[in-house]
Amino acid sequence: MDDLGDPEPSEDAVEDNDSFGPEINKMSFHIGSPPYSHHHEITARRFVRTQHELDEHYSKPAPPKPTIRTRLRRTFCCPKEKVGEYFSTLLPIVNVCRTYKLSYILNDLVSGITIGCLSFPLGIAFGVLASLAPEYGLYSSFSPVILYILFGTSRHISFGTNGIISLFTSELVHKHLPAAAGPNSTNPEDDIILKSSIASGSTCIIGLILLLMGILRLGFIVNYISSSFVSGFTAAGGVHIVTSMLPNALGITIPRFTGAGQLVLTYKAIFEKVPEIHVASMITSIITAATLLLFKDVINVKFRHKLKTPIPIDFIVVIIATVISNFANLSDSLGLKVVGEIPAGFPPPRMPYLSIDLVLDSFVVAIMIFMLSVSMSRLCEAAHNYRVNDNQELVAYGLSNFVSSFFLCFPSCAGPARTITLCLMGPKSTLHGFISSFFILIILLWIGPLFRMLPISVLSTMVIIAVKNLVTQMKDLPEMWRLNRYDFLIAVGTNLSGCFIDFPYALYVGVILCMFTVVLQSQIPEVYLLSKLTTEDRFLNSKLYDHILTHPRIQIFKFESSLYFATAEAFRKKLFELTDGKFNLHAKLTKSQQSYVVAVPPGSMQNMEHLNRESVESFTRLPWDGLHDKSLHNKDYVIIDCSSINYIDINGLRILIEVICELENVGVTVVFASCNQYVRRFFKKSQLASKISEEHIFADIWDAFSALIM
Repeated sequence: MDDLGDPEPSEDAVEDNDSFGPEINKMSFHIGSPPYSHHHEITARRFVRTQHELDEHYSKPAPPKPTIRTRLRRTFCCPKEKVGEYFSTLLPIVNVCRTYKLSYILNDLVSGITIGCLSFPLGIAFGVLASLAPEYGLYSSFSPVILYILFGTSRHISFGTNGIISLFTSELVHKHLPAAAGPNSTNPEDDIILKSSIASGSTCIIGLILLLMGILRLGFIVNYISSSFVSGFTAAGGVHIVTSMLPNALGITIPRFTGAGQLVLTYKAIFEKVPEIHVASMITSIITAATLLLFKDVINVKFRHKLKTPIPIDFIVVIIATVISNFANLSDSLGLKVVGEIPAGFPPPRMPYLSIDLVLDSFVVAIMIFMLSVSMSRLCEAAHNYRVNDNQELVAYGLSNFVSSFFLCFPSCAGPARTITLCLMGPKSTLHGFISSFFILIILLWIGPLFRMLPISVLSTMVIIAVKNLVTQMKDLPEMWRLNRYDFLIAVGTNLSGCFIDFPYALYVGVILCMFTVVLQSQIPEVYLLSKLTTEDRFLNSKLYDHILTHPRIQIFKFESSLYFATAEAFRKKLFELTDGKFNLHAKLTKSQQSYVVAVPPGSMQNMEHLNRESVESFTRLPWDGLHDKSLHNKDYVIIDCSSINYIDINGLRILIEVICELENVGVTVVFASCNQYVRRFFKKSQLASKISEEHIFADIWDAFSALIM
């Protein structure tokens, strides 16, 4: 093999003035790229084929269409041999138990205890964040977890309380509290039972919505959720959570703000209360924050390989703070606010408060639960190389919320802090959830009342540290700006709308921005001309590569988008712009406006959106003098590379027919190459193929180019 230098033309390659006359059945390929220092020259033999000839010689016979009865049987009937597989899909715990190994026990046991130690303090804290009593956070850390173990498919998801969902629950409770309390209520803000009824009612509706989405197999929706949207949304949620916990951490009381600009008004009120900051609460918060950051970001990270499990510093801090507060009587001596009584036992089932007014807000929260939970499961499955069933996950989220709503639980979701911990620990099955739930159950039945002296400032600081990573996601913005400006726009727009307008608006603005950027990108497709390399049988972008040859009467047009209503005009405009320099289309088209070849009824060109089979057939057949006419004199061609055109709609067809007719009228013939099956089928349905002849459609660019220069 020779050293790779300047590529030498092969025997079949183009030469000087006879650049377009190689043997058509031979192709030369040069293979070699860094770090290789040599190249191979391969000669391949092939025939020039139209797409019709290729299909005629090699296509498989189409399978018979199944009858409606066969389709219904496949959809609704389950073969006997697949009954077990069907039930194991509906109840994944069956398959987990069937394939469980004894070697998994230690890993699952350690993971369960660790998550239990983390779930307890966060459960109490998120119960307070949801404007409920601390015990409701413990209820929501138990029942949903058990149900998710039975029906969920991700072994790394820690289902239960979530800061963002707790914040939304608080907003929802206060919004619907006056209507639920009625006109005779004296002070509904102090009615914890009523608040919990509203929260559990929302949980019930959320569960039904998610369950219905799972039954309808709507798990594919997650594919349309942009990661930049999730980052901006959760970062805005983190800012709101920190803001709502800050007054408790500083020991001050401020009025509650709702609606647009509430974040700005809240910080204004906090700064006005700076002289009234409770020093003991502030010092307690600082010590708690320093301790948590030291262990979570330094010790647990630095000694991760030596520690079999992360140090459960949250649980340790709660115990130490409770012991010190109890024996030093800090609530009386220093005026520290404490959690108060936590009743022992588990509540009996109770019918939740249901109202039609809750449906819209509950739907928004349901979408958030789905979005946040599936996003977390996707991260975990990518890290550990396994797949979760998105539709079954929806069923699991729905049943977990619906059933737990009868036990005074507020809406549940995957918790980022707990899920990341599980992802790092790598449990082998979902059974670790039984261990963490058993840990919470022990606290509920016997140990809970012992934590009545736990300072509120400690809990608030723990929540702030728990959502720290949500807020710091915005440090990735410079990288987003460098890689993709559209992602940057989505993340920043979602975050700013959530922070400076109101948190729910982050969802609406984020969705609108995602849709807007998709439409914007599709309306600005990549369009360019292809030219042949002088030394190889390749066609590359003529703007980006040297050593290329352009045929004087053949232009190859590449359109990297589907051809539909949003891109149709761009297709026509760019095609004429790029080919005008070679064919002088502008002058020719202007001169021939009076002899337009398309025969259509008056006014139909203004109503082409109603184009159908009959109106397509009203076009005259385009003339064709035969591909194998060896004389290229006074004949120009445009080859449209359709390899990136996935589909064509009615508007795209209209533009395509207009372009073909306009070009044919000035002596330019259009040829298609690399059409996928859908596009070819669409041509046949619309009768466009019969108007332009099957000899206009080729298997690929090389076939089309070779046929035209024969």
